Amino acid sequence: MVDHKREYNVWNGMLERCYDENSPQFQDYGAKCVTVCEKWHCFANFVKDFTFIDGFEPDLFADRKIFLDKDLKQKGIPKSEMVYSLNTCTFVSQAVNNRNRDLTKARLLFKATSPSGESFTVSGLRPFAAKHGLHRPTIKKCLRGERADYNGWTFELIRESNWGRSKSA
Repeated sequence: MVDHKREYNVWNGMLERCYDENSPQFQDYGAKCVTVCEKWHCFANFVKDFTFIDGFEPDLFADRKIFLDKDLKQKGIPKSEMVYSLNTCTFVSQAVNNRNRDLTKARLLFKATSPSGESFTVSGLRPFAAKHGLHRPTIKKCLRGERADYNGWTFELIRESNWGRSKSA
């Protein structure tokens, strides 16, 4: 495992999201029946397949510029039928991952920068959009990388949140 610490972290995170009810991400994975193929329940098998996963580039992985994604190859498949496997996963950049992320029900943590340059760290899209008179679907396009800005505002996704409501800008 010492030689494969980063691979182990990817593998462990994948299993936690899908099977550990105490994981903060479980509600968006395991609770929605996302699974890991039986073969990948064994770390040694995962490591054997790792460099054969589409999009794998050793230097990009080492520099944390690519991430394991199960959604791109399974687009259009209900989340309850999605599985992590060699045939269903690919490595993608953070920008590609954000563009293909389903933001419809996510509680988002993001950075918003106003036209005047004032920055906000925001939890929750709906209250922020209402407060600033902005259209949520257009902000989502910015967060997915489909637009660079919206009326001079820029947005950067920090992460999806699974915690309860918190004060937003």
